[in-house]
Amino acid sequence: MQFASRSDSLFLMEGVRLGSYRLLSELGSGGTATVWLAEVEEAGPGRAMGDRVAVKIIHPHLLASGEFLPRIRKEVEIGRALRHENIVRTLELGTGIYRDREVRYLVMEYVEGETLREMLEELGWFPEGLCRHVGREIARALSAMHSAGIVHRDLKPENVLISRDEVVKVMDLGFARIADEAIRLSTTGQFVGSVLYASPEQFGRGGGDVDGRADLYALGLVLYELATGRHPFFDEDLRVVIQRQLTAEPRPPSARNSQVSPFFEDLVLTLLRKDREERAESAAEILEALEHGEESDWWRRRWGVRRGRRERSLPRVPVPRDTALHGRERELAVLDREWAAVRGGRGRVVLIEGEAGIGKTRLADEFAARVLRRGEEMDFLYGAYPPGGAATAAGAFSSAFRRHLGEEDLEESLAEHLQVTRGLVPAFAAFLRGHPVPGTEESLDRQSIQTLFLKVARSLAARRPLLIVIDDLHFAPEEGLGLFAALSHGLSGHRILLVGTARPALEEGWIHQLERLVHLRRLVLDRLGPRDLQHLLEELLASERLARELGPRVAVQSDGNPFFVFEILRSLQERGRIERRDDGSFAATGEIGEIGIPPSVEELVKARVSVLEPEDRDLLDIAACCGLEFDPLLVAEALGRGRIPVLKRLSQIERAHRLIRPSGRTYVFDHQQVREAVFTHQDWQELER
Repeated sequence: MQFASRSDSLFLMEGVRLGSYRLLSELGSGGTATVWLAEVEEAGPGRAMGDRVAVKIIHPHLLASGEFLPRIRKEVEIGRALRHENIVRTLELGTGIYRDREVRYLVMEYVEGETLREMLEELGWFPEGLCRHVGREIARALSAMHSAGIVHRDLKPENVLISRDEVVKVMDLGFARIADEAIRLSTTGQFVGSVLYASPEQFGRGGGDVDGRADLYALGLVLYELATGRHPFFDEDLRVVIQRQLTAEPRPPSARNSQVSPFFEDLVLTLLRKDREERAESAAEILEALEHGEESDWWRRRWGVRRGRRERSLPRVPVPRDTALHGRERELAVLDREWAAVRGGRGRVVLIEGEAGIGKTRLADEFAARVLRRGEEMDFLYGAYPPGGAATAAGAFSSAFRRHLGEEDLEESLAEHLQVTRGLVPAFAAFLRGHPVPGTEESLDRQSIQTLFLKVARSLAARRPLLIVIDDLHFAPEEGLGLFAALSHGLSGHRILLVGTARPALEEGWIHQLERLVHLRRLVLDRLGPRDLQHLLEELLASERLARELGPRVAVQSDGNPFFVFEILRSLQERGRIERRDDGSFAATGEIGEIGIPPSVEELVKARVSVLEPEDRDLLDIAACCGLEFDPLLVAEALGRGRIPVLKRLSQIERAHRLIRPSGRTYVFDHQQVREAVFTHQDWQELER
């Protein structure tokens, strides 16, 4: 049965045959053509009987233009010549007759899947790991195009497909052209490409021909939108968009998504330079950067030129930053005073203690950020002990020092700091990596390991003040606590601030030993008071009225624990009692009713974990074995699943359950309690049976 298509001025119908192709169903319509799914009924070059293809029916009024048909012919020439896994192939330009009218159509490879636009509408925004993967595959396609002398000129989320077998494909080369061709596709100077994703030079800025760096600018816009859910220059008025493309600097992606890594942010902002000479030399350079990330040549050059090697000292602390830090002014002032002493050459130790969810890690994170915002010189090392009894003695210290010194050139870096004991560098490097120690193990006994850590710390502090944060000491084994104590005793007289966080479960004997140090300061975090809680609610809800309404009841149920506050509001949103409005503020949907909360964080998290689908539980079980922070690609490999489905599923878990969240290219569990609950959920399920 045939049905007329109202979207095509030719009123083509299902079942109509054009040349070698039978039209099956309309896929969509745009400003230049209507695209149909079709079946090959006559074999030919590049096509076999029964193959499915996409047939683009060109709108008849465009053919009246003397320059449009040559443009389409050029597209066919390009598409036939360029064969690449990440590019949708163009097969032929055909002519058919329908109802005594000539029909021009373009035949392309048919790819089943979804566009980036469709996936973005589904997810809201992409985790950075997925952004990096998609960006790398697009850069691979652009590199192939540019090597062939082709400029796409219309790269946008609608023109990138992810196929069902997880291949990222760039499509619609309708506005591509040979870069060194003297003949322009538009002799009238009309704009070619989509305004939202056009580079400044496509509007005439800077003069000269448009080259492949216009595609790099478009890639930057695509990646920005994927990572934040928002286009940096969007406006309903196209004149405003054009003006912003020409003159406005985009807000840093991290201002809209705090989990974006420095690497990814710098890459995107580099691609979005108004002056194309400042973007990148080629798509191949961006491909290399996205393939190797922080270990890429591009990133190493960026560090060396812009910031120097000290930027290795800026780790990302895995902690939520949904709001500003409230109610910790006194504690921050104490840390500031201790830091002032450190800058004066007097080492200090601070032990931050408090119950789960009270904000110990967030306090340390905010203090480090505060020092950096003041523009002070500092090296910053961060490490954390995982739960589950799997922590190695120096695990948190090893990861912190290894990350700061650099994985690849670790031996070289250690040699700079261990001038007198260079013979122990290979053994210590192996120890930091968690590898078997070469030679005799006696060369690295407990005391020598403590001495080497202390020597490296002192050497770093001789260059600039050093902040070391060791998180979750309550999970540290006895030797780990011994290492913390050894550093505490040995940093006096050096510009080192050693900060440890712990729940009130540490052995009293160990605490008593530390308290003998005159340079130790203990900070015990109390729960938030009514005023601080009110300020927190106002920021979270962006509604003073709703914050006043909920404040007293939330205060009672949370008892001032910030983690409980976040969970209560998340529960109200999930139950539909409050909802986010278009302006970003929250409003009640009706009578809110009773506000309840489980008696402990553990039970609260267990309740959230218990509603996971079995497939999602398996995914998070593997992730929990990796630690508080995990690499989703390793999880995908362990499960034997594709990276795109795993990254997409993690994004959906994050939005539906808020058990995890992206942190740069990796993921972290939303709280240590979450990871503990996931890590042990099989055990308590067995007990419940």
